[in-house]
Amino acid sequence: MTKEKKIKLDVFLCDIHIIITDNPNKYVDEKRIRQYCSDTPDEDLEKNCDGIVFHKGKSDYYVMLPPTVDLGVIAHESVHLIGRIFHDRGQLADYGNDEVYAYYVGWITREINSYIDRIYSYFKNGKTE
Repeated sequence: MTKEKKIKLDVFLCDIHIIITDNPNKYVDEKRIRQYCSDTPDEDLEKNCDGIVFHKGKSDYYVMLPPTVDLGVIAHESVHLIGRIFHDRGQLADYGNDEVYAYYVGWITREINSYIDRIYSYFKNGKTE
């Protein structure tokens, strides 16, 4: 099963796609986006990762996670996601003044965690929202 939420991040002119799935291989194949998330066409995404971040151009960013993901993995993938968005916009890392970066990492971590909390019963019991 798969659930997806799209968040518009207007300040960076992009969309963030939160994908919660117990079958990442099926999702990327059905959406025809495997080439954006793996250099290896036959990579088993379910077996090889707890989460994955990838993007199509500079307007669509994806974070794909299993429904049983823990908060540490959500935070980890959030760092990759926000880092990629900043990098694509020429925003260089400034470790003496990283408040904006930290804000967005915290924000997307909270968004992902809240979404998973809201849809958890969908995966656990096969219920709809």
